[in-house]
Amino acid sequence: MRFEPNKLILGCANLGGLFLDGAKPDAERAAAIVSEAMRLGISKFDTAPLYGWGASEFFLGRALEMVKADRSSIYVSSKSLRALLPCIAERDATQPDFWTLGEPNCRFTHAWKVDYDSVMQTTLRSLEAIRSSYLNGLSFHDIADAFQEDPSLTWEQLDTAIQACKDLKASGFVREIGFGGKESKTLSTLLERHPGLLTYASTTTYTLIDQEFFTEGGFDLCQKHNIEYRVSGPFCSRLLAQDPRKASSTTGKDGVVRWYYNGNVDMPVTFNYRYITEQQYSKACKLWSVCEKFGESTPRAAALQFVLSCDDVASVIIGASQPEHLSDIKESIERVINPRLWDALAKEGIVEKGTLPF
Repeated sequence: MRFEPNKLILGCANLGGLFLDGAKPDAERAAAIVSEAMRLGISKFDTAPLYGWGASEFFLGRALEMVKADRSSIYVSSKSLRALLPCIAERDATQPDFWTLGEPNCRFTHAWKVDYDSVMQTTLRSLEAIRSSYLNGLSFHDIADAFQEDPSLTWEQLDTAIQACKDLKASGFVREIGFGGKESKTLSTLLERHPGLLTYASTTTYTLIDQEFFTEGGFDLCQKHNIEYRVSGPFCSRLLAQDPRKASSTTGKDGVVRWYYNGNVDMPVTFNYRYITEQQYSKACKLWSVCEKFGESTPRAAALQFVLSCDDVASVIIGASQPEHLSDIKESIERVINPRLWDALAKEGIVEKGTLPF
């Protein structure tokens, strides 16, 4: 497969401390990763206030400044609906603890803030952190999670947040409005209420191990509304990049027995950025074993080529915690894979037959 950097977006959660396994995020690491991305021709970057509780936006902005990036030649997107709050005593516990944070980000939590003024303020803070006068894209971040974590939330309240995004766009602070999430149901509802609102949508539910976005009609929905679809997290929160078969089950900090890499309770095995279930774990181990039978030491090449080969996928959001990971991604895309692998994955029930790339 040909490496096409214009189809890749650098997801900047790693710049904010995601999957660093104890190493603290810093400006030098961020600048090295951003510099390598740009050397390879990748000029699109995606971040969010939640990533590293403010650290990702800050270090992305600092990195772009350090590498002297031409703002007019790059694309930067962030997200809305979540606000950061000081929390000296106890940090947010709604996600698995796979973040490594330094000061002062380790002392913040997040809250759902979907009123008009909050969206305006959080977006302006994002602009300040990123050191930019505008965002190329601003998406609604995990609406389904918002409803789950705040049962009192209504779509009528969200309408005020949507109006704020429309006004930000009309004022020139935002150029595109998007959707980012882990499912397609709320995307459908959003489009029913506000047709013509979105330019793009990204989810974590079209990967080598999970094609829910396809089976639930997400591609048809995007096509109907003329929306660009972006795959987020093709390695499925590193499940397809780090061998889960080498993980061990142990008791975590919360007293629950789960799988952890190297037996380290700061390195949980996750699926779609949540603690992995036994069924998901079994499927992932099977995927790794099938790939090995066809000469692949890891599923990374297959994971990238699977999503990039789909005509309905406009771009793929990738992550990198080290600069050399981006070179590995390029090599994985260009790698020649045994074509029989795809049929084997379908036979094992890992991929839907209608999604086979070749």
